[in-house]
Amino acid sequence: MRTLILLLALAGLFAFLLANKIPDNCLRIEGSTTVSIKDDSFSPNPLTIKKCTKVIFKNDSSRSAWPASDLHPTHGIYPEFDPKEGYSPGKSWSFIFNRIGKWPYHDHLNPSTHGKIIVNP
Repeated sequence: MRTLILLLALAGLFAFLLANKIPDNCLRIEGSTTVSIKDDSFSPNPLTIKKCTKVIFKNDSSRSAWPASDLHPTHGIYPEFDPKEGYSPGKSWSFIFNRIGKWPYHDHLNPSTHGKIIVNP
């Protein structure tokens, strides 16, 4: 029984670490902020943050959303900034921005909706 409890605890720790992995070039997460995904906009937009900040993209819209780096549909400007799938209203996805720059993005499921994340040192 103790072995089973230990294995479950280790599995939970491993899952937590995977979900909260700090990018290699970040010593720590510098904080977090939330972007609200509306039916036709992101808020705040633009968003200015420090490098290594976690941005939580919360779907406050009435449909599935998929925030991802421009260019649509390839997401090639910042390919890591892509959850690889849409998610339902009320759900969220987070990303730690570990590259300095100006990062335009869009809702892959509603490509006319655009935003910009500005990452400073």
